[in-house]
Amino acid sequence: MITVHLTAKSRVEQVDIPSGTKRLLLEVSRAKCKDVLLEVVDDSGQAKGKPLEKWLPHIKQKGVSALRFMMNDFSTQPIKIQITCK
Repeated sequence: MITVHLTAKSRVEQVDIPSGTKRLLLEVSRAKCKDVLLEVVDDSGQAKGKPLEKWLPHIKQKGVSALRFMMNDFSTQPIKIQITCK
């Protein structure tokens, strides 16, 4: 399990995903997470970004190499995101 903390001082985090992962389970610490953008980066380096709440509760996609979380500049509420790779 991987844990990501986003705060006002640390707004961008990137997490590398182990190869062969087919499903990622996402758990967030607060219900309103429109202020966080999640980019799913594939093996070729292409990124597809959407608000985090659109990806919940899981991502079923092969070839994910990284997840990039970006918090909006106007957001002040911290968020904790737990990622389970399967």
